[in-house]
Amino acid sequence: MACLRNRRRTVVLLIAAALLAGCHRDTENLFQAAAAGHLARVKALLVKGVDVNAPEPKCNPDNHWPTNEECTGRTALTAASWTGHLDVVQTLLAAGANVNARNDKGRTALALASEQGHLQVVQALIAAKADLNTTVPGETAGTYYTLLLAAAWKGHTETARALVDAGAKKPSRDELHQALRAAVGGEAYPPDTVQALLIAGGGTDPDINKKDSIPSWPSECKGQYCTSFSPSHAYLWGCTMLHFAAKGGNAGAVKALIEARADVNSTCYYGQTALELASVGGKLEVVKTLIAAGASVNHRDSDGNEDTALDVATRGGYLETVQALLAAKADVRTCANRPTPLMEAATLRNLELVRALLSAGADVNSTCAGTPLSMAAGKGNLEMVRFLLSQGAKVNTVSASAYSGGETALASAAFEGHLDILQALLAAKADVNAAHGAALYHAVELRHDDVARALLDAGANPSLRYPDGGPFPTPLSVSQNKEIAELLRQHGARE
Repeated sequence: MACLRNRRRTVVLLIAAALLAGCHRDTENLFQAAAAGHLARVKALLVKGVDVNAPEPKCNPDNHWPTNEECTGRTALTAASWTGHLDVVQTLLAAGANVNARNDKGRTALALASEQGHLQVVQALIAAKADLNTTVPGETAGTYYTLLLAAAWKGHTETARALVDAGAKKPSRDELHQALRAAVGGEAYPPDTVQALLIAGGGTDPDINKKDSIPSWPSECKGQYCTSFSPSHAYLWGCTMLHFAAKGGNAGAVKALIEARADVNSTCYYGQTALELASVGGKLEVVKTLIAAGASVNHRDSDGNEDTALDVATRGGYLETVQALLAAKADVRTCANRPTPLMEAATLRNLELVRALLSAGADVNSTCAGTPLSMAAGKGNLEMVRFLLSQGAKVNTVSASAYSGGETALASAAFEGHLDILQALLAAKADVNAAHGAALYHAVELRHDDVARALLDAGANPSLRYPDGGPFPTPLSVSQNKEIAELLRQHGARE
């Protein structure tokens, strides 16, 4: 009899275990069906009596869930909400699913749907009285934010609007400002994040024109870069959200901030406007947006270079950005004792850029800190030199330089040792003795021997003193090559 009782007990236990295993399988099947959007399977399992609120029994990588980090504590409703299957969500809610159940990461179905931007699912969960003000764990331990901000961070504008309209708690002014500032300062956020955050603010003033703080110690550095800090970091001191959005090329953010009354002509600590920062990287759409909003195209910064947006766009070789600025009447002729945009362009191998500037009225013979021709000659750009000469560049113009005697295009070519450029300029009747013989002096001093020979053959006077006569040295006194020294003497050079 005892043996019989033991057998009966064993059978009961086996049946119970089988039933329990079946329940677990059914629960897991419900979760899988909900996550995959298999409505018919979900309904069949619910009719079978599977608990609609039972959590998934184990993590299965085939459950159509994005990451294994979210694989514990999930219900069918949270799974369907994450993947956006509206019909399944509605069916589960009708079957009594707990709308505010949280997974082990602290997220409810509404939080998950909001983060994914599943608008219709969000609306269904709101209608089912989901908690609008539940918090979502942040990436940093111990931090939390609302599901309204969670939706906005992901750039889900309509989802954010639906939550605001339903009565979700709006962020404070400081919270909204910090969120916006973070969104415009990084590349990890979608283009619509700023607009979504402004919607989430629901009219809250985000202090949109507030400038980033400035360290207390750089006052003596204004107008120049000090050695005690990083220029790349200091370059963005005292900027606003609009500056950062423009620099990053986030056109959607720029438009949203302008609509929220951002000051398009606000300046950073070193005087940069949003237009200049956008032009630095050739962010064409942003440049056009800022111009249309009234940005000043001829504002000069105060970082020592006194750059305009046109200066930096030209320096970067951004043709379309340059064309947009020129169409907005950017000044191409102002001389501020620094290279003009045409001079900057002449150093690049970009004839279209130079043509655009010349068509807009740039002076091919400007002598601000050099000439376009001397710039091109110094860079060894033979095609550019020939083009500038064809556009009327004067080959013998003497421009200011670090030396009191000035420089010519021929001297620039000689200084860098560009024999082909030198020969082209000589063919254009360059004066070999201009600027007190700067060309020959440079060629000899820097040991460009072939250039020195070409200049002597062209009639260079080896006795001129550079930079401006008087007690200054002659080519012979700086020669380091005995052969060249002898050649200089043969041409009449004196010590």
